[in-house]
Amino acid sequence: MKAEKRTINQISYTFINNGGAAVRFMFSGAGYTYEKPLLYYSTMAMLENGYDVVHIHYSYEYGPLFKRSLSEINDTLCSDIHPVLTEVLEEKQYDSIIFLGKSLGTIPIIHEFIRNNRYENAKMVLLTPLLRYDQITETLRDCRHQAFIAIGENDHHFSESKVADIETNPMVTVITIPKSDHSLEIVPCNTRQSLSVMEHVIETLANFIRNSSEAR
Repeated sequence: MKAEKRTINQISYTFINNGGAAVRFMFSGAGYTYEKPLLYYSTMAMLENGYDVVHIHYSYEYGPLFKRSLSEINDTLCSDIHPVLTEVLEEKQYDSIIFLGKSLGTIPIIHEFIRNNRYENAKMVLLTPLLRYDQITETLRDCRHQAFIAIGENDHHFSESKVADIETNPMVTVITIPKSDHSLEIVPCNTRQSLSVMEHVIETLANFIRNSSEAR
């Protein structure tokens, strides 16, 4: 396994070459980077399952970005993401692709990749998606991809009715975490329970990855 830092169009990314026949592209949150627990341990889960992993390192000012429409936010992200995808996928042909996003990073997956026929066989992992956008809920309810969603009941983007709507889609696996926030940590602060949540989310995600691989 070898991790290599690369740059294209002034956007840096880390390519972790695990010798895999499958790859996972990861899109972080606005302030939730790849060193944070959810993304760090989900990376480990993917490497354990033989995937190559790509971390894309973008940076935006949160306030100004979220004053834009969902389409404008998506266009901003995709202008940085697409060159990385193109470079990696031209370099090596993979049997399968997984896209994983956290918060802000779920927008291009939902608004772009789910609708793109090029990625019709890709699997989607959405950690704390921004369900306050009705368009996101509608896309997840109707998507034809295998998808895994984790969201906390104390997340400001959580909506019980929207989760129930998404769960009508048999292609989508949703886990909701009681008392957890937008980082999937227990509030008020409880270290032991937060670690238990992390273990549960990563274990469920790993099962989703293995089941997806067996279904290929």
